[in-house]
Amino acid sequence: MWSLRKIISRFNLLTHRTLTSYLQYGISDNVLVNIRDCYWKVKPLRYAKGHPFVDLCSKVILSRGDSELILTELKKYYTSVEPKDYNEFLMFDIEYWRNPEHLLRHSPPFPWLQVNVNEEELTPVLSADGREIRFESSAVHGVQHWGPVSKDKLRLEAMKFNSLLNSLVVSGYRPNYMKKDGVIRASLLEYCGKYRVVIEQGQHRISVLSALGYKTCVVRIVSKYDLNDVDGLPGVLSGNFSRLDAKRVIELYFDEE
Repeated sequence: MWSLRKIISRFNLLTHRTLTSYLQYGISDNVLVNIRDCYWKVKPLRYAKGHPFVDLCSKVILSRGDSELILTELKKYYTSVEPKDYNEFLMFDIEYWRNPEHLLRHSPPFPWLQVNVNEEELTPVLSADGREIRFESSAVHGVQHWGPVSKDKLRLEAMKFNSLLNSLVVSGYRPNYMKKDGVIRASLLEYCGKYRVVIEQGQHRISVLSALGYKTCVVRIVSKYDLNDVDGLPGVLSGNFSRLDAKRVIELYFDEE
């Protein structure tokens, strides 16, 4: 039986740099951040009440982790919430990204990234119960950041999510810095003197933590991007984004304090 009390973090927060001290000293890439100040990679939204996946997590937590409810809510999420393509994600149209091959990309491309489509990115291998699930991981079943997905992939995602949810409720968030996927990972964007933390891996974990009432968590900053020189961004230099379109994408993340 679950307890709905807030889980006490296992961390001594004094052992981790805040984002402010990280920017000032740059000593450690493991940074203590405010969860509500972190941004979703799929859409430029903060991880707070009103974020669709945080709200989904809250509903599931109240149900004590009902497996059927998880399956139903994830199906609605993949069908109705996740964007169907990159232009829907952006909320405006870029001709280059109408190409159907981009629907197979595991992650949304951004003007600050060097786009290099490869098989590993197209079909990341999911795992469950310590086993790699290659068939349901293939692009034909859908990919993580675009909806909808097949019934087989949906069932696998529901099983993984249920396991993650139970672990976080019972044990809290305990990053394993020695594992590749053992800690929430993020990119740090800088533009016009402002900074944004965009979660790259660990979207489910940080959503559950937000729903449980955590205010802060430790993330690993894996990439840092200075977006001030828009003309020098890889996506603009390659011609995949015009200067105007690149600036519009950036401003999706920097249009509010």
